[in-house]
Amino acid sequence: MPSCSPNDSKDILSIIGNRIKAHRKAQGMTREQFAEKCGLSVQSVAKIESGTRNFRIQSLVSISQVLGLSSDYLLGLSDFSDDENFQLLLSRLDTDDKNFIRRVIEAYLELEN
Repeated sequence: MPSCSPNDSKDILSIIGNRIKAHRKAQGMTREQFAEKCGLSVQSVAKIESGTRNFRIQSLVSISQVLGLSSDYLLGLSDFSDDENFQLLLSRLDTDDKNFIRRVIEAYLELEN
């Protein structure tokens, strides 16, 4: 089993924090708004984003849900966000299949309204 040194865990926390911060900002949320949606304090979010604080699995789940990202992506186990994974899958389809998927999505969205 591979070992994990203290420096490795700091690097992991930094990766997680950077991804959370980047996606929070990309979605136009302030730390205060994000903290409220996640059920965390603003100070906790600041420390998580800076990579200086470890956090509970429940917090990771909440953060993942609020940002719409997989926990694998946030943990650095995947290099793609869910949107990027979806784009990668779509890129492998031919034009007719892409058009079919587009029509399915549009029909689904019409049902939602």
